[in-house]
Amino acid sequence: MPTPVPATDTQLRQLADRGAQTWSDNVLRDFDRHWRTGQATDALLSEVPADHRDAMTDQFAQFLEGWHDQLITVVDRYRGPIADQAWAVLAARNPRPTDHDLHDVAAADQLAAWAVAATCAHQESAAKIEGIGESIKAFPELVGSLAGMRASLEAQFEHLREELAERIARTSRIRALIDTHPERDALLAAIGADLWTAQAAAADQLAELAGSESDLHRALRSIFDGPADDEQMEENLAVFSAHLPAAVDTSAALGAHLETLAERMIGYFCNPVV
Repeated sequence: MPTPVPATDTQLRQLADRGAQTWSDNVLRDFDRHWRTGQATDALLSEVPADHRDAMTDQFAQFLEGWHDQLITVVDRYRGPIADQAWAVLAARNPRPTDHDLHDVAAADQLAAWAVAATCAHQESAAKIEGIGESIKAFPELVGSLAGMRASLEAQFEHLREELAERIARTSRIRALIDTHPERDALLAAIGADLWTAQAAAADQLAELAGSESDLHRALRSIFDGPADDEQMEENLAVFSAHLPAAVDTSAALGAHLETLAERMIGYFCNPVV
């Protein structure tokens, strides 16, 4: 029997790459087997009332695909570091693996799996993958609490939309009356342009609140319809911080202009220009 020859760095690198790819394939396959089955969905939603289960099943399917995308991101991010670190583990092993070890496919696979499991990158990725699983398990509880939050937030949106629309409509009616007044230009000068500027700003904000493809609505869907990591959640909250206070301030400003309009009108008609 030939004397075993220590494996070359190239051979160990190939083995490490194979181990990292096997790890990647196993992670994705295990996710499918554990979560993407009808039995898994039924088990997770077993305590949901029957009249809500169909709707939640559809929601869970979307929710699950979002986490599957997150899983793919984790796998793509760690496959390279796992391969690099596994190669270092194999190269440092004493005794060094031999060509006989690598020619035995089953033994080589076990050796690659051992090296992968010994890496820091594998441990980090395992923690993230476990976190994904825990987030999926929490779906029934999460969707129940989010439903109330979403209803409350959408009610606030609707109130703000109605308030803006009503104030814009009042401003338009005032403008139409002014346009038919015999002394239109003088009346406009007395009122000033602030009201129309405020109306235009309010119309822009109303369009943002009502637009289903707006940044605001995309952020809303991201928060309630799919998983978001800390960075994504921060981005979504930044959208709310940018848009909602601006819409509230714009509505308040237009309301204030409408309230002072009466004083200006009274002043104009009670103190006519001689």
